Amino acid sequence: SQVDPENALAYVKNSWVNNPQIEGMVITAIAAVAPETHLALIEQFAQRTGDSSPIINLLANWVSKDPEKAFTYASTLNEDMQVKAYSRIAYNYVQSYPAQGVDWLLNLGNEHRQTKVNILRSLVRVDSQLAEDTVRRVDDSTLRASLINSLASYKSESNPSHALAWIEQFKEEDTYRQAKSAILRSWANVDPESAIDEISDD
Repeated sequence: SQVDPENALAYVKNSWVNNPQIEGMVITAIAAVAPETHLALIEQFAQRTGDSSPIINLLANWVSKDPEKAFTYASTLNEDMQVKAYSRIAYNYVQSYPAQGVDWLLNLGNEHRQTKVNILRSLVRVDSQLAEDTVRRVDDSTLRASLINSLASYKSESNPSHALAWIEQFKEEDTYRQAKSAILRSWANVDPESAIDEISDD
């Protein structure tokens, strides 16, 4: 489909009559190569079938290549569509441009709250230092808890003792006990005796 998009789409329409799912997959693949060129094709498909998933898939791919143009187009979508699109866009944006992606994410409104929680939870796997720096920027208790818990789990995988020392700076946080318990459970899985000693000394 990436070599000859028009022939590929014609083949699908002729061979898979009344199968919009297959057509949508081909259209998405075609548009991924040159998003701006094939926007009209995807919009026509969405209007004809009521299936907006190719638009969302297009934006998720586009944001990795040209964030500015992807966001310019996303801003033209209605609010419900934006919420759906941003949940997909956010992951790819942060993966491709971590620092810029986090700045953008934190500036999103409350309607994107769940997207913020999900992306911040996974940020440690993208850039652990950026995740730590981001904790200091976030006041929202739910977002802070998501970051702190994911960082605690991540640190406990390589060095549970260090993770326990690190979590002490958050002793006044509501999530402190949950994060500490997760570290101790992780420690117990790899070194039960040392974990028991730590609990006994606590």
